[in-house]
Amino acid sequence: MAVLFCVLVVLLSGCQSSPESVASSATPAPILTATATVTATPQPTPTPSGCQETTGRLEAQELPPGLASYPIPFQVYLPPCYDRRSGSYPLLVLLHGQSDSSDLWLRMGIQSLADDLIANGELPPFVIVMPTEAYYLQDFLDSVFGQALTGELLPWVENHYAVSTDRACRAIGGISRGAAWAALLGIENWQGFGAIGAHSVPNAPYSEPRLKILLDAISPGDVPRIWLDTGTQDRYRKSAREFDELLTRRGVEHEWYLNEGAHNEEYWQAHLADYLRWYAFPWRECAGP
Repeated sequence: MAVLFCVLVVLLSGCQSSPESVASSATPAPILTATATVTATPQPTPTPSGCQETTGRLEAQELPPGLASYPIPFQVYLPPCYDRRSGSYPLLVLLHGQSDSSDLWLRMGIQSLADDLIANGELPPFVIVMPTEAYYLQDFLDSVFGQALTGELLPWVENHYAVSTDRACRAIGGISRGAAWAALLGIENWQGFGAIGAHSVPNAPYSEPRLKILLDAISPGDVPRIWLDTGTQDRYRKSAREFDELLTRRGVEHEWYLNEGAHNEEYWQAHLADYLRWYAFPWRECAGP
């Protein structure tokens, strides 16, 4: 298996379209786990008996006021043949950037992309939750959005949809400000997420001393898989690279990719399929339909 894993990593690395694409890592520490980007070999997609659906569906939901004094709207993508009676589905939480909403993901075509990857057997069926952060200009320390997301929105989703509660079957990712949120919430709530994707992160969401404290609290071998990427023309490229270097100094193994492009939808849309493949790579082992 180790040989096969290495071969797959080499194959994917050769498919990167960027001028610079490297995996960053530091000297392994006891608490760390290695990560790799691998595209799974397409297999028949398991679906409930008799189901012939090839497209999923979107549901618009709203979390009532709680920790936040205002409702939090969010979109839920349900895969083809979704059936809450057939088992629990892997869960992906995706966060948008500043001055935007969950519509960002829909504009980039995430629904049709997920449909295609699932229907052709490349990825197993999974659920995507895309909340909207209304007060996206607030400082992270002042915002209750993160607390509401992990403390209220995710439990609501677990009660209303057939999603896995196993951290190995859950991931959180984001774009720009959403990338910083994903890195912050994914490390602070490592028990709930097995993977973190920070795409075009504009700055590190915590200082080096704070990161050390967070890492010291994580059980050995339980640091989530981490993916960082940004564009060569991204105006926040320097800050993204500094975050990569911070993780390296703290001994956090992660993947770092520098691709051609800027801080815009064109760049993110071009890599959206790669993101989904990376998040979902280990999910064939998850309980599901």
